[in-house]
Amino acid sequence: MLKLLLTTALVGLIATPAFAQSTKDKLLALEEALNDPSPIIRLAAVEEALVDSSAAVRRYAQSQALASDDDDIKAMAITSFFQTRKQLTVLVGKSAKLLAKEASLNGDEQALQKLKQSEYSSYRQVNAYNPSIIYLIKSFNPTSGEVKGYCMKNQTAINERYRFTGSIVGDQISLEHKCQVSPQSCTIQMQLASDAKFLGSMRCGSKVDYPAYIELPLK
Repeated sequence: MLKLLLTTALVGLIATPAFAQSTKDKLLALEEALNDPSPIIRLAAVEEALVDSSAAVRRYAQSQALASDDDDIKAMAITSFFQTRKQLTVLVGKSAKLLAKEASLNGDEQALQKLKQSEYSSYRQVNAYNPSIIYLIKSFNPTSGEVKGYCMKNQTAINERYRFTGSIVGDQISLEHKCQVSPQSCTIQMQLASDAKFLGSMRCGSKVDYPAYIELPLK
């Protein structure tokens, strides 16, 4: 029954003249639909807009959906993103511990060099992955959320040894990878936050967490 209602609502949107005209008219129609009290109308409007021929409409639909309080709309936007995405870039930064210690040095270069020596393993780890890791997505199952592919850090061609696996469930991403730059496997846990970013951390065989995040531009 719900599928029939969704289909009916979607057909109604497609048949609306304003939604079939200019990009401006499409955006205005989408904005109006997103403010509709019916969750069926909102869901159908976003579903249609995410595959619209206009990049502006797709971007607006995605940004609005990711910021929505409606979990179904948010999940639809995330699924749509990964269905069309061929690669994923995860940015990695220094741990909170390293940042705090660096801040306490007040710009003392000699003290910074000593810190790098005493925290060699941590600096080595973050430097190996900084500023980002590129994952080539081989497959994504929108039903189970399973995602698979290859880690391309410091590589120009796929190597079967360096893979990643993971899951995308709701607004959470879990990844486990083996990359050329480290003998250890690493895990990344992230959750959708504001400004269309997934925020979280990366851990590689230790108790140190490195900040990790994904920005979601629709290209």
